[in-house]
Amino acid sequence: MKTTNDRRVLIIVTSLAALLLGLSWHKAHGAEPNFNPFADAVRRSEGVWWYGVNVTVKTEAEARQVCLNTLRHAWADWNGQGNFINFAADRYCPPQCDRKGNLNWKRNVRLMLPKAYRRQLTKGVL
Repeated sequence: MKTTNDRRVLIIVTSLAALLLGLSWHKAHGAEPNFNPFADAVRRSEGVWWYGVNVTVKTEAEARQVCLNTLRHAWADWNGQGNFINFAADRYCPPQCDRKGNLNWKRNVRLMLPKAYRRQLTKGVL
């Protein structure tokens, strides 16, 4: 009987340790932010219902989803160095394709973002 209780205690302790380790990793690496304000800023900056995406979309909702997916993938790939807005701009409008467009995208999207959101994004603490 004692070994069964010992196993239960070991399982509980191990499970709690794994949970705490997972939570601390999640906090250290930051949860994925809400990208809706960012997508809104991209839409306003682009000035077109298709969010400036370069794939065929039929509706604004579909274009927004492409924009949100692009931002999520950029967030997943970002190493936390530098400014995420610049990192996302280099993904959304690569400077190799359009240097002036890339600089304009960075400036315009940054200006369209709510100030508090922009501050957090810049620091990567969202």
